[in-house]
Amino acid sequence: MAQQKTMRAAQFHADTQSLRVNEIPIPTASGVDMLVKIVAASLCHSDLMPIEGNSPMTTLDANAKPVTIGHEGVGIIQAVGDKVKGFKPGDRVGFLATKNACSPPKPKTYRSSNKPK
Repeated sequence: MAQQKTMRAAQFHADTQSLRVNEIPIPTASGVDMLVKIVAASLCHSDLMPIEGNSPMTTLDANAKPVTIGHEGVGIIQAVGDKVKGFKPGDRVGFLATKNACSPPKPKTYRSSNKPK
């Protein structure tokens, strides 16, 4: 069976102020990154801010790239970067996938047992 090369992602388009589900390339895991197949994701206030017009993203020009929303997720690790320690493909995790947004600088990843790692 051929390996899947794209995935669906809910994305906000600043140029049209619209939210659409797009087919995008599946990223690769490198360094400290983990590739997680999402089982469920939720929206927090920072996901809704551009849709409601309460974010600097709403002033982006027409050339701005779409922004994927739903950064609070749970899923199954598919691949890990070479600097990842303590996680492996097949592990079930919950996470906050964001940098310098609504979380402390050192995010936590939770295994299905709910123990912080």
